[in-house]
Amino acid sequence: MENKIDLQDALDASIIFAKALGFILQDKQGIIVDVPQESKVHEMIQKVVVFKFNDRVHIYKCDDDLVEGTAVLLDTDVPEQQN
Repeated sequence: MENKIDLQDALDASIIFAKALGFILQDKQGIIVDVPQESKVHEMIQKVVVFKFNDRVHIYKCDDDLVEGTAVLLDTDVPEQQN
């Protein structure tokens, strides 16, 4: 039996993982992550910050020279999202 992961399995795993991070991180708290070289976006983006804001987990490009695994606290002046 082969353990092939299809696109839907990968998407489901990503959603579950993001939800788990939402329980771990506090609002405006994040972590620096290096983008794997195997990733299609690695040529354009080498680091990202994964953070929680307004009860959602976000991934943004990080231009700062921070070590992977560094915990960060986002600027408290980030404008609140309007609904």
